[in-house]
Order: sequence, then structure tokens, then C-alpha cells
Amino acid sequence: MPNVELLDDAWVRHLAQTYSLDETLVRRLGEEFLALTEPTVREFVVRAHLRYQAQGLRNEEIFRRLREEVPRRRFRVETPSERQIRRIIYG
Repeated sequence: MPNVELLDDAWVRHLAQTYSLDETLVRRLGEEFLALTEPTVREFVVRAHLRYQAQGLRNEEIFRRLREEVPRRRFRVETPSERQIRRIIYG
């Protein structure tokens, strides 16, 4: 599932105007919502690894894709290195 950027300025302005809220409050509420609903890096990597394996990709390609994909997503923890990704998969 793509990581939709919910906190762009247009979205924040729209909600602030629609509900008569301060834009700072809307942004903070959005950040809190995303922090609670976004997966951890571990959850994402495990699901994505299984999805890519089901597509017939080999681990070398999967790890490359994950290394590129992870920094573009929002997680509850910091972005892992390729070594950390391997440790999540293999234990």
C-alpha cells in the first residue's frame, strides 16, 4: 500500500477551514494519527518481503527495493540499514 502524504499543506488548510481549527493543531493531530496507524519498520519489511517473494523476486532484488522504499515511508522507528533488514528477515 502506498504511503499517502496526509500532512501536505493543502490537506492541513482544508481540514483547518472545514472544521474551524488551527492549522498547527490539524498538523499535530495528523502526525499523532499517523504515528498510531503506520506500521513499524519490522512489520513493513516482513510484509513487503513476503509480497516480493510471492512475485518471484530473489532476496538480492528484494533487499535493494526495501532499502530504496523504506526511507520514503513513515514509520514509528528510524530507517534500518540493509543489514538490519536482513536481520529482520533471518532473525
